Amino acid sequence: MIFLRRTNLPKDREEKLIELENKLGIKIKDLELLHIATTHKSYVRRSNLPPTMSNERLEFVGDSFISMVISRYLYSSFPNASEGELSSIKSDVVSRKVMYDISEELNLINYILSFPPIKKYSDRGIRTILSNTVESIIGAYLIANGINDSEKIVLNLFEDIIKKRIKEGTNDYKSKLQNIAIRLFGVYPRYDVKEIVGPDHAREYIIEVKIKDKGFGIGKGKSKKDAEQEAAKETLKNIEIEL
Repeated sequence: MIFLRRTNLPKDREEKLIELENKLGIKIKDLELLHIATTHKSYVRRSNLPPTMSNERLEFVGDSFISMVISRYLYSSFPNASEGELSSIKSDVVSRKVMYDISEELNLINYILSFPPIKKYSDRGIRTILSNTVESIIGAYLIANGINDSEKIVLNLFEDIIKKRIKEGTNDYKSKLQNIAIRLFGVYPRYDVKEIVGPDHAREYIIEVKIKDKGFGIGKGKSKKDAEQEAAKETLKNIEIEL
């Protein structure tokens, strides 16, 4: 049974937000902020509401706070890691892909107000809206509840992802290649997009690694990041053979 709170929201909307709140595990002190956090600017424009009723300002707050929490967690948890290693882990953890994966776990698509309804957007549009909404929800909790509750939510959402990233750290081929390229050739590797194939909802990137303008490896992937990792992996093999 869902117990409603005193808000100006319609009953069905309030019930949905409390459902989301339960998934996050911590009660938000201002449910209307969670409403704003899950309201896209397209819905605000369509409804002739003030621009501040969209989630963009909360997204700004959440983005900065997530970055701070993750940075502090990494610094404390991995005292022997270099700045480069910490930056590499952080960039992976706070990526658009991870934000989208979290939104999928929370089933956020069922809580967002947009116009047209979010399911009618392109795949790329849906991913962008969902990723941004994760940040705006964190921003709402920070404004409503303060640092402690918000940090708990961030760590609950991201800690397993960080541990997985640490475990898979040996597969960060770009970092390995960068170190080797600087040591052997004195330059950073360059990643050139050779081709983008497929429709918007199923794109594939083809990327080539060049070192001193010489091609060393080609990779394919559904995102630039994945294609770059594959290209770096192939380059490492080819450099070893050439040496």
